[in-house]
Amino acid sequence: MTIIFTNHAKIRQKQRGISSQQINQALKNPDIISEDKAGMPLIGKRINRHAIIVIFNKIKKGHIIVITVYKVNSSRLTKLKPVIEGRL
Repeated sequence: MTIIFTNHAKIRQKQRGISSQQINQALKNPDIISEDKAGMPLIGKRINRHAIIVIFNKIKKGHIIVITVYKVNSSRLTKLKPVIEGRL
């Protein structure tokens, strides 16, 4: 899987202390696959005592553009509605 980070995602990743390894882990083995309010796909992954949300765009099989990333309390993942079945 090829992962491309937008400049915005790189900036937010650094600001929020989220490693590329954590993002890769989330994309390869998400706890939840859902959509944001605008209909963009997102994944959530619990990591230690928090969770990360990765908003992305899949341009074709095996190619993902990461739009932004952020940390949330892991309990927020239970509030997300799974809307996309299967793996990325």
